[in-house]
Amino acid sequence: MSRAKPTEAQVLAVLAKRRGGVMTYVIRNGLQMDGVGNFETRDVLTVCRRLERAGKVKLVHTNYAVMLCWDMVE
Repeated sequence: MSRAKPTEAQVLAVLAKRRGGVMTYVIRNGLQMDGVGNFETRDVLTVCRRLERAGKVKLVHTNYAVMLCWDMVE
């Protein structure tokens, strides 16, 4: 049985609400708090990578070595 995965529109909606750099886990938590669903962080990361390839989001520099931070492309 496959689990539910977030859509690109859902991830973009969370990023639009929280301008500036947003960590992957914060996007996941935002989706859960908005009542969209309880997703795995790795599924959110997959969607963010897909959006990055499409040119809709970009990686933002952080001081953390392994945490990825995302922002919408203007």
